[in-house]
Amino acid sequence: MIERLRRRQLLPRLRWPWGRGDATGRAAGRGSQPSEAPAATPRNLAFGHHDDTRGWLTLPQVLVLAGYCALAVVITGVIGQLSYESYLQSLRLRATVELTEVREAIESEVFSTLLALHELSGRMSEIAPENVEDFATIAGSIDNRVPGPISLYVTPTDGPTSSYGQPVDTRSAITGTSEGYLAEDASLPMNDLVRVDVERGESGPRYVVARRPIFVDGGIWGMAAVARNLSYFVLTNEFNEHAEDYDLLILDETDPAGPPIYGDPAVLTQDPVALIFDFPYDAWRLLSVPTGGWPGNAPHYLRDYGLMALVFTTIFGGLIYMIYLSEMRRRAQLRLSDALESLDDGFSMFDREGRLIMANSRFGEIYDRMEDLIRPGVDFETVLREGVRRGQFPEAGTGPEARTYVAGRAARFREGGHTSVQRLANGRRIRAKDHRMSDGGMVSLRTDVTELERATEEAEAANTAKTRFINVLSHELRTPLTVILGNVGLTLNLRRFGPGQALCSAVEDESTPPNVREATDALFRHLETSMKTLERSGQHLLGLINEMLDFAKIESGTVPITLTLCPVRPLLLEIEEQMRPLAQAKNIALRIHAGDEVVVADRVRLTQIIFNLIGNALKFTEDGSVTVTSRVDGGRVRIAVTDTGPGIAETELASVFKAFHQVDSSYTRASKGTGLGLAISHALAEAMDGSLDLRSTLGEGSTFEVSLPAARGMAKREPAEQNPAA
Repeated sequence: MIERLRRRQLLPRLRWPWGRGDATGRAAGRGSQPSEAPAATPRNLAFGHHDDTRGWLTLPQVLVLAGYCALAVVITGVIGQLSYESYLQSLRLRATVELTEVREAIESEVFSTLLALHELSGRMSEIAPENVEDFATIAGSIDNRVPGPISLYVTPTDGPTSSYGQPVDTRSAITGTSEGYLAEDASLPMNDLVRVDVERGESGPRYVVARRPIFVDGGIWGMAAVARNLSYFVLTNEFNEHAEDYDLLILDETDPAGPPIYGDPAVLTQDPVALIFDFPYDAWRLLSVPTGGWPGNAPHYLRDYGLMALVFTTIFGGLIYMIYLSEMRRRAQLRLSDALESLDDGFSMFDREGRLIMANSRFGEIYDRMEDLIRPGVDFETVLREGVRRGQFPEAGTGPEARTYVAGRAARFREGGHTSVQRLANGRRIRAKDHRMSDGGMVSLRTDVTELERATEEAEAANTAKTRFINVLSHELRTPLTVILGNVGLTLNLRRFGPGQALCSAVEDESTPPNVREATDALFRHLETSMKTLERSGQHLLGLINEMLDFAKIESGTVPITLTLCPVRPLLLEIEEQMRPLAQAKNIALRIHAGDEVVVADRVRLTQIIFNLIGNALKFTEDGSVTVTSRVDGGRVRIAVTDTGPGIAETELASVFKAFHQVDSSYTRASKGTGLGLAISHALAEAMDGSLDLRSTLGEGSTFEVSLPAARGMAKREPAEQNPAA
């Protein structure tokens, strides 16, 4: 129940420009909303929780892929059928073209036969009946002009039949037919009197027989006939060329029920290609199919189907990949939504035109008075202007001041890269940071820094109080300490003052017993020893107090810095003179290598830095030397203090310049101090536009280098060497 309430009411939502949805209603599309979700509020305008463990293919996507597969199968079948039909069409066209040659060859032979018949009939009409014996001469001349074997016949109505050429199997077929013609009505048109028939002889061969009456004086004198073996017609060169490729059938259109002129009637059942012969007195039809029938498939159909399968499979794979990318994009958006909603900061994204792309709910919570305006597509300046009108930003003021505020904020937003702290009407303080993206858009972060600001103010107040306390305490401690050190100095010189001198004079009197004189000298020596110890402790305490005062001034930013031209060599020699006794006491060589370099620095503070660095070097070096060098490097003067001490571990280098930090070693534990010397030196160097750097190798020594601006126009010179102090 708690989880359900959290999802329904408390789960933040992002505002996405492409619609609404949540864990239970994302698939419903734009504008859909779960039935149990509350009324639309700014927190319900984005994707919510999601389950990445489910499969990435949804039911609609599966249905789309299944539909694609079915469509691919249908398209493949249709393309295959169209390809097959195109192939058949090309075969039929080729068959038509090739068989046209066969038809023309047969037509040519038939026409030559008809021409021979007409010539025979016409010439016989001219000479009959007186010169019938000239038939052989006429037939011979016709036979010479007609290619191939031919038989010619003339049958008078009242006489025997005359023949020429190769005889047919039986003349009765020719004669009987002639007698039938003689019974015809002579008034019929000539075309109706000419006949072309295919007849079978007694021994088996079939003949093409053409008949025509012979007219003399308006009446039929007899019958002329021309017969040629059918095989001569169908066995032409063109016919033989295509006989192996095609099954042929020739039909007589005038006698559909009769036997075919040539070929197998089974051709009729195979959707043949048909050609009509162009004869004057008869109608033949040439039918053909490829030998063995029409092919069932186009050639290379397996290759074509394979290519189509490859194409559709590639497209299918592309669809799968696109769906996968879409799902990964959707999941990335959901993860981004959850990630941004988990932020404690307000987040928003604007395009390059300043229009809102998306924002998390925290962004709307921060700007509570204009939360209803924060919607995808709204302009930044519009929201800002309305927020000022509603009093979201008290610092904006009213009237011209408000317009100036809006214009300035909008300009800074367009520039990007600005960070500011906004004070809202509810008293909260918001750090606003706008970052320009590579595409020109803007990402805005809003962080509530109210508590941080308050804590910072409290810390600054505490630090100010601490600094003030240190200043007061240091002054209060230094005043009596100065008095103590002054009295210690007087005590050390007690023999020179009145009471001390009187006591010494009395003790030196001859009447004074020797034991009194010895006791008095012992008292003075003990007093001097105690005072020297007190003086050293007081001086040490005074140094610590001075360091505390300097550090407090540095923290408060009140360290006075007066930059002047400061020659390096005289300054180093003065410091060397003061530090020589300490170096001699430890039997350490102190060397100075300096030329005529001049720096722009505060002489007092530079002396303090170098004094501190040499003091530390002598303090931590037990044997060897301490070397101070100066050189010009470009526009800088570098003063380096190098010792042969124990060195500093690499892990400690980053902390050396921190306040109150001391390197953890036997040397530092044996040396007393506050750990402020290097921190103060580092801060003073930076205050003079310089730096303080460290190079160190454990067991070999350390080098502290101060870098300060060189005086203008100073030339680089080789450093001179100062005699070392032993």
